[in-house]
Amino acid sequence: MTQKKADISDMLSENFRLALGRIDEGFDIFIYGNSGEGKSSFAAQLLKELSPLGKKLHILYEEGFSSSVKMNIERNGLQQLENYVLMDNCSFDDLMYLLARKNSPRIVVIDSFQYARFTKPQWLSLKDKYVKGKKKKIFIVISHADGKKPRGSVAIDALYDAQVKVFVRGKIAFIKSRFEGSQNFVIYEKGAKDYWGKQYKKMLTKQIF
Repeated sequence: MTQKKADISDMLSENFRLALGRIDEGFDIFIYGNSGEGKSSFAAQLLKELSPLGKKLHILYEEGFSSSVKMNIERNGLQQLENYVLMDNCSFDDLMYLLARKNSPRIVVIDSFQYARFTKPQWLSLKDKYVKGKKKKIFIVISHADGKKPRGSVAIDALYDAQVKVFVRGKIAFIKSRFEGSQNFVIYEKGAKDYWGKQYKKMLTKQIF
């Protein structure tokens, strides 16, 4: 019997709804790009959109509670969210334990994928249980890139399997969504216009996947 999934896209703002499509209650979004392009800002904006769903766990695998992380959180207003918890690192086994508990986080941010050091079987087991299974959760994954590809073979596999793929460049999130989004997402309009110049409007609908 096919499990029915709830459409939660009505909670999104128009720009996110057009970018992501008719998202449901459990999905993973893989966000990758080079340093300074806007990955963290895009993830933060999405997290705020989804905040009413419940508890949010942001795991800082890469930088921990560094000053740069603190500045990014403050700049994007994440500290003002209700039920928002920061964690400095978390092993695969500990994460599986946390997510299995009653009243566990509804949304999990993996920041960043390379420093989490998941194996492919580990990542697929997380998705099978908490995205595809009965306990519907949302995974927001932030990844480094080498050029136009995620860094590392496990990250490449995770991107291929992701329900929403996002490549960030020049303050625009280029998106391919299995939920049939219809446009890319502008993370920071002035920065995007300065970066892309005359190509800016073309980039709003350009497909790169």
